[in-house]
Amino acid sequence: MMVALVERVRGFAMAASAAGRFEMPFEMPEGPVVSSRWQGELGRVALLSERELQVFSLLGVGFSNRGIATALDVTERTVKAHVARILTKLEVESRLQVGLVAQAYQLMYQGTVSAIKPLPDN
Repeated sequence: MMVALVERVRGFAMAASAAGRFEMPFEMPEGPVVSSRWQGELGRVALLSERELQVFSLLGVGFSNRGIATALDVTERTVKAHVARILTKLEVESRLQVGLVAQAYQLMYQGTVSAIKPLPDN
């Protein structure tokens, strides 16, 4: 959502500049724009195991522990253990922060946030 807003503002600014109605005081960045807030955490993503990366990615698109367990065919208890290790390795305090780091990671390294829909919590 934030990327779409940035792209929209970028488009308006560039159109106004091209029409001579606005002079841009700076160069607009190319590609996805990601806050520098998560730089330390993004660097620590390399510490995650392959399975932790899978859990990390699913947290980034809003999966619950139950949804992750279903998607990866493991128990919720196993997912909770993975989430706890991810929190420790990334040095964050909540799964929300993990999700934000995961979205920033996808934007920086994949150019997009996955459109996977969370599984129902049945």
